[in-house]
Amino acid sequence: MDRQIERNRGLNDVVPSERAEWSFFDYGMMIAKRKALIIAITLGAAIIALVYSLTLTNVYTATARSISTEQNQLSMFDLLAYAGPLDVAGSNLAMTRNPSLAFVSMLGSETVADDVIRRFGLEKIYNAKDLTAARDALRERTKIKYSYLDGVTSISVDDDDPRRAADIANGYIEELHKFSQSMAVTEASQRRLFFEQQLRKAKDDLSDAEAAMKAAQEKTGIIELPSQTAAIIRSVAALREGVALKEVQLLAMRSFASERNPNLIRVQREIMAMRVQLANLERSVGEGKGDILIPTNKMPEAGLEYSQRQRNVEDSEAIFNLLAKRYELARMDEARDATLNQVLDYASPPERKSRPKRAYMILLTSFIVGFWSMAGAIVIEVVEHAKA
Repeated sequence: MDRQIERNRGLNDVVPSERAEWSFFDYGMMIAKRKALIIAITLGAAIIALVYSLTLTNVYTATARSISTEQNQLSMFDLLAYAGPLDVAGSNLAMTRNPSLAFVSMLGSETVADDVIRRFGLEKIYNAKDLTAARDALRERTKIKYSYLDGVTSISVDDDDPRRAADIANGYIEELHKFSQSMAVTEASQRRLFFEQQLRKAKDDLSDAEAAMKAAQEKTGIIELPSQTAAIIRSVAALREGVALKEVQLLAMRSFASERNPNLIRVQREIMAMRVQLANLERSVGEGKGDILIPTNKMPEAGLEYSQRQRNVEDSEAIFNLLAKRYELARMDEARDATLNQVLDYASPPERKSRPKRAYMILLTSFIVGFWSMAGAIVIEVVEHAKA
C-alpha cells in the first residue's frame, strides 16, 4: 500500500527522484501540466500571424506559355541538296543549336525588360528611382522557366493587379517576337541574312554594269555584235556564271565547314578548273580549227570593249537572278522556322491570388510556436526538478 502511494506521488510530481531516465509518459505529463500556458502562447501566435497576414497585399500570378516545336525537320535547302552540286548553305549539316534556349535568353535580357517597362510604365508603378531599379523590381516579379522535356517556356509575372499581371506576361511574348525579328536566331535566319547581303551587293554590281554598258554603246555606237562574237560572249558568260555560282557556294560552305571538308575541297577544285577553261577561252587560241569561236584578242577594239561590257552585264544579271531565287527560298525557310516558338497559352487575369496563403501561414506559425512551447515546458520542468 505504501509503495502504491509513493508511485502515485511520483507521477504527480512528474519527475520521481528514483528514475534514472525520462519516458514519453513523463514528457507527456510535463506538457499536460503546463497545457494552459502552451495553448495561450500558440493561440496568441496564431492571432498575430492572422493580423500580419491581413496587412499583406494580395499578389496575383499570370502565366503565358509558348512551345517549341520539333527542330529536326528538312528545310527547302535540305530538299534541294539532292538536286545538284550548286545548292548551298549547309544542306548536309544538322542544326545542333537549340533556338528555344536563345529565346529564353532574350526573355531575360535587359533589352526585352526595358521594352516591357517602357510599354507599361512600370518605372512609375514600382516607384523606382531609375530604369535600373525598375528592371530589378520587374525581375523579382518575373519567373521564366524552360522545360527540356516538352519544350514549353513559361513566363510568370506577379502583380497586385491581376489584369496588369496578365498584360505584362503577354507583353513579354510580344516584345520577344519583335526582338527576335531583328536577330538571326535560327539557321534559316542566318541564311536569309547572308543572301540578303549578297543580293544587295549583286544589285549594285548589276546597276554599275548596266551603266557601263550604256556608256560603251554611246562611245562605240555598237548596238548588237555579229553572231560569231555573240557566241563568244555567251560561252564566256556561261563559264563566268558557273564560276560565280561555285564561289557563292564556297562562301556559304565556309560559314559552317572547315577547310578540310571534302565537299569544300571539291568545290575549290571545280572553281580552279573552270577559271583555267575561262582563261583559255579568252586567250588567243583556237585559230584555224574551224571553230565558231574566235579569240577575243582578234576582235576589233570597239567590239572588244562592247563585248566586255555586255559580258559584265550578263554575268551580273545571272548572279543577281541566282541570289534572288536563293533569297526567296531562305525567306520561306525562315517563315517556316518561325513555328519553332509559338504561343501555347496567352496569360489571362487570374481569379485567385497566389499569395499570401493566410491559412497556411497561421497553421505553420501555430505548429512551430506550439512545438517550441511544448519543448520549453519540458525544459522548465527538468530545470525545476534539478533544483529540487
